[in-house]
Amino acid sequence: MDNIIDSYFNQHKLLSDFLMDNKEISLKSDADRRFAKVLVLAGASYFEDRIISVLSTYCDAVVQGNEKVYNLLKMKAFDRQYHTLFDWKENNANKFFSHFGERIKQKHKEDISKNNDIKESEKMFMTLGRMRNVLVHSNFAMASIDETHEDIYKIFRGSLGFVDYVEKTFNFDG
Repeated sequence: MDNIIDSYFNQHKLLSDFLMDNKEISLKSDADRRFAKVLVLAGASYFEDRIISVLSTYCDAVVQGNEKVYNLLKMKAFDRQYHTLFDWKENNANKFFSHFGERIKQKHKEDISKNNDIKESEKMFMTLGRMRNVLVHSNFAMASIDETHEDIYKIFRGSLGFVDYVEKTFNFDG
């Protein structure tokens, strides 16, 4: 199923192909290089939105309309706190799952040990988050990344399985 990032990538491909067809090699190279950085931010932002939405829905169901508790969670866990939920220097999301207790953390570790696809997807997700942090916390205009926009798109697509896994984790028992 396509998402906004797929559409974004496909639109850039049309531009890149147009520039190549018109022998605008320097412009194509520059556009591709700049798009790679933007794609990192767009992909990471897309995942942030999905995960915060899942957590928000889950917490809303658990607190069953208790506005005080929900607002506390929203302010201290969701609003501009997403990137503190993960240890982006790692290749796993253990820190994220540890915030939800030992049972969820252990379930995650068991799931990962049984499924190499989720494990690889988790690594790609963490890679994208790490790349996002490098760009955001350095001089974005001057920062460079080694990966091409095609590489980043593959990382993004590979990360989708992990985000789907997170959604299933927080929907398994309400």
